Amino acid sequence: MKIDKKYISGGVINTNSVMWLWDEVFVNGTNITFERYISECPDDVDKEEWAEEYNPDEETYYIGIKKALIYEHEEKTMYDIDKNAEYTAIVGPMYTQVIASKYISYAHHCNLCFPSQNDLGTPGDNPTYTLPKDLYDDEFDTYLEIYELE
Repeated sequence: MKIDKKYISGGVINTNSVMWLWDEVFVNGTNITFERYISECPDDVDKEEWAEEYNPDEETYYIGIKKALIYEHEEKTMYDIDKNAEYTAIVGPMYTQVIASKYISYAHHCNLCFPSQNDLGTPGDNPTYTLPKDLYDDEFDTYLEIYELE
């Protein structure tokens, strides 16, 4: 399917409604909650000891996002979309936001919680980035029709 990317919005879906998403997260995801925690480690504390104390209430993961060191003199790490990734998503405990992908569905606008994004659980007329079909289980998951972009 060919469509101008400027007309495609990000998609939001309930994280637990995608059967194989957590498997993907644990194989290819970056635990940004842990990385932020480690970056706050005081200089006088051993990072391994600091890591042992890690016990968050919730974690957020990035998929299809790569680190980009932009201020070497300050050693600040930023993140950028990996243009070679099949898709780019921010995976939280409740919702996943798909911000780029080689796949789209047609979905309805989200409510105020996710402005300018579309609900991948509700059919609509808006081209919306979505997750690849192989993350869904045809027997257990319900999902909108998925089209591959050219």
